[in-house]
Amino acid sequence: MLNTRSTVGWCSRLGLTALLWVLWGVPTYAQRLYFQTPPGTYPEGVTFDARTRQFFVSSLKYGTIGRIDATGTYHPFIRDPDLITSVGLHVDARRNRLLVCVTDAGVGPKSSDRTINNLARVIEYELPHGRRRRVFDLNFLLPGAHIANDLTFDPDGNVYVTDSLTPAVYKIDQAGQASVFLTSEALQFDGINLNGIVYHPDGYLLLASYSGGLLWKLPLQNPGAFSEVRLEESILGADGMVLRSDGKLAVVRNSSGLADPAAVKDRIDLLISADGWRSSRIEQTFTDPSLDVPTTAVEVQGKTFVLNARDRELFADPQTAWQFLYWLDVLPF
Repeated sequence: MLNTRSTVGWCSRLGLTALLWVLWGVPTYAQRLYFQTPPGTYPEGVTFDARTRQFFVSSLKYGTIGRIDATGTYHPFIRDPDLITSVGLHVDARRNRLLVCVTDAGVGPKSSDRTINNLARVIEYELPHGRRRRVFDLNFLLPGAHIANDLTFDPDGNVYVTDSLTPAVYKIDQAGQASVFLTSEALQFDGINLNGIVYHPDGYLLLASYSGGLLWKLPLQNPGAFSEVRLEESILGADGMVLRSDGKLAVVRNSSGLADPAAVKDRIDLLISADGWRSSRIEQTFTDPSLDVPTTAVEVQGKTFVLNARDRELFADPQTAWQFLYWLDVLPF
């Protein structure tokens, strides 16, 4: 659907497959990268390893971590009994590690009454081999229900994690000490709350509220001084985000976890700010019928890759949900 903010449709270009050509050993990708996983994987998070030039994806149903190369071939990478539902994940290249958010969405064979909607965990794996280094259980820091949804890290290696059910951001410092970085009832809404999180090089975090449709700015030196970013319109259904190298914020939106599925059409908004993210507006929007529950994105060589998780059928009936075909779309802006 077109709108006045330069929404771009590109169905005519979707016939391209994965790798176009390799220049000086660096892959150049087409507009869409298809990949097949073991049936029922349902990848929710995506990140990129520049050294191996491969994507990593998580799994809502099995928790496993997979690698995707430039040809769209999926390779199993990490199987860990403590990975129940894996969601947001990020490569920290400086420290040779992969950080993974773990929760229990109640849709997989490792789900249990003890952990469903009551698990906030981060696991750190060594790269490039995927050996487990450390496990951080965060749900004991605060009472209530918990979903560790997404994470980011600052240049010093401190990790910040959003909780989608308890209105909190956790911090794991360089020594591995976990703490509550921020908790506030102002962040609480019905359903899924805090979701995507990014670090800004000016020393603050940007947080997305999925069910609130809001964007928050959180100073690292004074988290209690967090503030709502003034938006011209709601970003209801905001899931994962990526702060691009051009300073623009790509916000991936869907209605998979909303009470009203018709409230938001699958879309990616590109937000800009001229005042240090005190306020923001949507510069461009991408929406297309081919989007199928886009959940998050990653920037690779100046291009924004968006993961389509296709998870509506999983939450409708986990027992019969066996999808195996997924794709990464490249934004046309």
